[in-house]
Amino acid sequence: MNKLVKGSIAGAAGIALLLGGAGTFALWNSSATVNAGSLATGQMSITAGAAAGTWADVSTLADGTTPSIIGGTTFTPASHKLVPGDTVTYTKAVTVTATGKNMKARLAYTPTSIVVDPALTSFVTVSIAPVGLPADATATADGSTGAYFITPGTSGTATFNVVITVKFSDTATGVVGQNITNGVNLTGAAFTLTQVRP
Repeated sequence: MNKLVKGSIAGAAGIALLLGGAGTFALWNSSATVNAGSLATGQMSITAGAAAGTWADVSTLADGTTPSIIGGTTFTPASHKLVPGDTVTYTKAVTVTATGKNMKARLAYTPTSIVVDPALTSFVTVSIAPVGLPADATATADGSTGAYFITPGTSGTATFNVVITVKFSDTATGVVGQNITNGVNLTGAAFTLTQVRP
């Protein structure tokens, strides 16, 4: 056999080996499918009730004991005006939905949504509090921040009142803060509900 033939046979064998190495050898394998179900996501929302909120004058006597409001316990922002020592509240119904494992919701008001005139900032405080929660719902104060952690209960939904309290301190003396048209502007007051990790 001449060298040319031998070279051709060797070349063909090499190509065959290369092709064989590039192929797939099917060894034993197996697979199984399990029904692990599907995952759904929870929900967190806050909506304001359709009914209008209500104002009330909860001011007290100088001795701090018996409620005594001149002209009754109502408060009408369009016609009534705050004076030092006054405390008024605005009550609005909201519905909170918070469902899901490890769900913790923080209820607060957006500070920038309630505008206090610069002349009154040292004398007027604004705070909120949840009132009238369902029996299985809870509200826990978030330290000194003025916010609350809300747990709606087994249904995941709770309708209750949020009370905004505006207090005009009696430390305002002289002519400080007098005759201000929009001393405390709540026309854009907004509540926020934020998820926090437990």
